[in-house]
Amino acid sequence: MGVVLRGNLDTNLGSSKGIYIRIENINLNRTFGKVKVAVTYWIEQEYSNLFKHSTSRHPEGQIINKVFWENEGEEQELELPLLFEFDLTKPEQIKIPIYKLETVSEEVPYLRFDELGRRQTAYRTVQRQVKTKVGEKNDITQVLDFDIEKTLISWCYGQIKAQLAKIVPIEFLEDV
Repeated sequence: MGVVLRGNLDTNLGSSKGIYIRIENINLNRTFGKVKVAVTYWIEQEYSNLFKHSTSRHPEGQIINKVFWENEGEEQELELPLLFEFDLTKPEQIKIPIYKLETVSEEVPYLRFDELGRRQTAYRTVQRQVKTKVGEKNDITQVLDFDIEKTLISWCYGQIKAQLAKIVPIEFLEDV
């Protein structure tokens, strides 16, 4: 599983028709609702597969994240991100209650004593503020989406592809 950036590319290891992008590390933080993803770039997918199953500490075929990309005869330097950060949230519609403060008068009982010392119940009027619900308004908020964890790796590749689409046109990015 991975993403390939197609096109005429010049890398630190030479020319390539497609750079393979592979996820190396995923850090999921439920407390803050964030996913951090570290990727590596390879001149070809075969080099990535060979390194994945080797005990070598020197990856052959891994390129740096600065490449030259030729698009419609125009060459531009691209600095591809090595670390991506995504939100683990989805929008959800909620209803927020609307309250109004009102001043209300009410009779409150209290004890008092007459001139002979006998207890009597008396009433006095007290003013107090009461919150009264007068309506609701709709709002959209972001809530954690734990269903993403079921398909975390493919979701991350989709998010990476969406972020890279801001740098290069989406038609040059391909799932493999």
